[in-house]
Amino acid sequence: MNKVTKIILMTVLMASCKNEKPLKLSLKKYSRLVLKEDRIYVALLKSFKNDIPCQSYIKNANVYLCKDIHSNDTILLFEPCTKMPGFASDPYDQDVDLAIEKDFIVNDTIVELMVSSNFDVKPKYKYIIGTLTQLLY
Repeated sequence: MNKVTKIILMTVLMASCKNEKPLKLSLKKYSRLVLKEDRIYVALLKSFKNDIPCQSYIKNANVYLCKDIHSNDTILLFEPCTKMPGFASDPYDQDVDLAIEKDFIVNDTIVELMVSSNFDVKPKYKYIIGTLTQLLY
């Protein structure tokens, strides 16, 4: 394979990776988590990035698979219509304190979200729609 062919092949592969189509996810398969506390401290296990801007009828969302550090429950956090913050990008900094805060929970009745095409989490975890917060002391 000559140099030009390699460059063309790499360009095509990179372009195809960037043009991933989001996956339509129905939240009806999942149970919704109701926060009883003002804040849940979490550890980030995995993130699924989806930075495509929302439109009026399409809600795109980043998804975070988190572990409640006090109860050990695993939680799916859907964060619609935002760009993924650097602290949530892979690789994760385990020294960053993260939380899900009641003040940033979306109580909307969203039933479908567009998520990253590599989202592969089965509906055995409870979910919440809101914002992953980095705590700064």
